[in-house]
Amino acid sequence: MTTSTETPKRLKIGVITSPHGVRGTVKIRSFTEDPDAFVEYGDVTNHDGSLVYDISIVGDAKGTLLCEIDGVDDRDGADALRGVELYILREDLPDDLDDDEFYTSDLLGLETRDANGQISGLIRNILDHGAGDIVDVLHEDGKVRSYEFSNANFPEINMREGYVVLNPPPEVTAQDEQGNVH
Repeated sequence: MTTSTETPKRLKIGVITSPHGVRGTVKIRSFTEDPDAFVEYGDVTNHDGSLVYDISIVGDAKGTLLCEIDGVDDRDGADALRGVELYILREDLPDDLDDDEFYTSDLLGLETRDANGQISGLIRNILDHGAGDIVDVLHEDGKVRSYEFSNANFPEINMREGYVVLNPPPEVTAQDEQGNVH
């Protein structure tokens, strides 16, 4: 999990979910747009880059990839990798994106603005809990609030100028009797 507003050097692209069979095959849940593509981006490593995994995709099963990892030859070896998060270097990702495309990690540190263009905060963190990304925004009042990453909440993303428009739902901006925004 990223806790700063700097774009991380390593990006999580998947997780080993479980062993598959008895010969060391593992199931991997890929977080990339094209699930098969993560093995094409460069070295796949653990969080700090101290271990590099040589991964081959051999099939798929119910939304996960079936993969072989060099050096993992039995179920016990595969089971020992359960829960290991897989990373690549940000610089290994292709940069030939369309104008309306971006990597969610590139949103870290961008200003949030309201519909009138007034700065309202800074994107501090982006969390992926499986059901969709959650964006943590550090607001001008010093409070961090979390928002679902959706077109309704973030109707405009301007990577070139370094800001996003934040349109928080009414329940997030509700004020109590003392005028405190929740």
